[in-house]
Amino acid sequence: MKTGMIIFMATVMLATASAQSTGKSTDAAKSSATVPQAEEYVPQVSKRVDFTFEGGPLDRFVGAVKQQYGVDLQKLGTVPDAALVGVEVPKLRLPSASIHGLLKAYNSLSDEGLPIGKWIIRHDGEGDPHWPDRMVPQFVVFVPPATSSREIGIRVFNLDAKQNAESKKLNEAIAAALELFSREARVTPVGNMRHHEETRTFIVVGDKAYIEVASEVVAAFKQSVGVTILN
Repeated sequence: MKTGMIIFMATVMLATASAQSTGKSTDAAKSSATVPQAEEYVPQVSKRVDFTFEGGPLDRFVGAVKQQYGVDLQKLGTVPDAALVGVEVPKLRLPSASIHGLLKAYNSLSDEGLPIGKWIIRHDGEGDPHWPDRMVPQFVVFVPPATSSREIGIRVFNLDAKQNAESKKLNEAIAAALELFSREARVTPVGNMRHHEETRTFIVVGDKAYIEVASEVVAAFKQSVGVTILN
């Protein structure tokens, strides 16, 4: 009788221990399933291209890199929004260059004294002499120059009923003038314009070059249809 009782108690203890162990394993499995796994970094191979850039704000340079290399520097690294319109990048021609070589060439222009900022580049390929020509940087940060922000201004032009109806022509004329100025001066004015029909106003916001070009066009428009400038 005692022997049977001992065997029964031992069986109960083993079953309890097994259930507890199974429960812990299940909890552990659930816990590990909820822990997010770090995404493994997979280096991208950099192609060589004959890079060309016609000059303009940094955002257009970043766009040219994306178009020609297939690499989005804004997504890959850190580029301050203010620098995208505040930094003016000169015209560039760089034959058969990797993206690493392009950014190094950009930095060399900065070292020469041009106020265009610099690119900080880091990677896990230290010690590999072929890395710069083979890989896209793993870590990129753009450091703007000390004076990287443009002064932004605004001009408001008052339109009468006839001018209000013909504001589309004014918009098109300003856009054409800005395109011509950008192509000839190798400098891209930055700004925007908007016609507010209800108040009969034409609003121009932008940097100095943008405001000046728009104002010249409006002055010509004023002579033909009488636009009044609000100071």
